[in-house]
Amino acid sequence: MKVRFWGVRGSIPSPGPDTVTYGGNTSCVQLIFNEDKFLIFDCGSGIRALGKNILTYSPEKKIKSNILLSHTHWDHIQGFPFFAPAFVTDNEFTIYGPPAINERLENVLAGQMEYRYFPVKLSDMSSNIKIKELNDNETIIDEIKIETKYMYHTSPTMGFKINHKGKTFLYCTDNEAHHITPLDQKDYKNDFKENDWKFVEFVKNANLLILDAQYTPEEYLKKIGWGHSNWKYAVQVAKEADVKKLVLFHHDPEHNDKKLDKMLSDSSRYAEEIDYEGQIFLAQEEKVIEV
Repeated sequence: MKVRFWGVRGSIPSPGPDTVTYGGNTSCVQLIFNEDKFLIFDCGSGIRALGKNILTYSPEKKIKSNILLSHTHWDHIQGFPFFAPAFVTDNEFTIYGPPAINERLENVLAGQMEYRYFPVKLSDMSSNIKIKELNDNETIIDEIKIETKYMYHTSPTMGFKINHKGKTFLYCTDNEAHHITPLDQKDYKNDFKENDWKFVEFVKNANLLILDAQYTPEEYLKKIGWGHSNWKYAVQVAKEADVKKLVLFHHDPEHNDKKLDKMLSDSSRYAEEIDYEGQIFLAQEEKVIEV
């Protein structure tokens, strides 16, 4: 398995000269098993480029794939109306995700494509699109074992664990810590709450974990309750769970390339302080990482 990033940003697209290195598109990640078999995680603005890529290397083939939505906040669904393969007859896509608050998943996706917002309806897309709601449990999709777990966010949000041929991959965006570790304290274990340890158990021994790290620890103190984490918590979880590769994800739209470079160096330095031996990456558009 390998992962390719198409959108790495949170909240709102942030294109421009200051975000060229890491990218400005919102969340979209592709987990590739082979050329014809892959999973798509989230439909942020990055899915537009993914769609163009799929059509480029598979112009004559019928495309059949599955999309796993973490949740229906706009930055995770706003790119779907621009996903070109969904307009090609005979292509097949099944969208899985948690139900939205007081609304069916299908209705939320169709809602952003009402005529007042967009000229094409969801029902007008030419491909065969199925939408299925998931619960907090295990499911099998095309012989791939997928475990789901609700994240700690401001709307129903799922993390996904994929086990395939002895490798474990996790996509856990939009997840907030249950504790607050003082900035100058290294003994964070005493501050972990029961749900923090449950989350550690969910990601235990992952070969690759994509994890929300939108804020710096200092920023997080002003954003408590917003449903996102900071890079320090991400490293703490990776340490306790013995994660082999940690990818910091869902970059804040206010974080330019220079600030993200500093986030990577700060998190790497902190990893040394707490003896975390795994690799740390920052999610970067078009970057490919082996699971």
